[in-house]
Amino acid sequence: MEFVPEEGKHLHEDCSTLILPALSIGNVGQLVADLLISSMGSERVGYLDDPNVLPCVGNDAYGPFPQGDLALPLEAYDSLSNALTIIQQRSPVVKGMMIEFAKNMADFLKAKGLKVTCLLCYCSEGDNISDAFQLGDAVCKLLQLNHPITGIESGKWRVPLSWMTVYGPPLDVSIF
Repeated sequence: MEFVPEEGKHLHEDCSTLILPALSIGNVGQLVADLLISSMGSERVGYLDDPNVLPCVGNDAYGPFPQGDLALPLEAYDSLSNALTIIQQRSPVVKGMMIEFAKNMADFLKAKGLKVTCLLCYCSEGDNISDAFQLGDAVCKLLQLNHPITGIESGKWRVPLSWMTVYGPPLDVSIF
């Protein structure tokens, strides 16, 4: 696994706690990573390149308006105010390669010197947005993080731009 920094950026040594979503049914861990990145002033410092993760690309998930920045399969974000590194994983591991991926991730984490790793795993089906808010609150409490101070939901969370189209546009009622 190779870390590729954004131009002029690097992983901060002060960010010694890692948040890593586990891909699962409903992707609640990924939604929580989205909330934390969006709400805690996290900045993208680079991405991880691993041959065991399926390639994918999308538009910027966090800006208030799409800027044309590409979202990649494994991105690294730092929140200096919370001494937190968040890795957002947007695509699954290649079938049969999970153990190799886990070894590569463990080697990367060891090389970075992370002290605490919090793996977000929560399985649920349907609209999981409320589950993501609840798990995000639990992560903040568990890790004693500074709770976000701006946002939409209960004044605590900033909903990422990518969530605005999770279920597509509203139904055209004229079809009924």
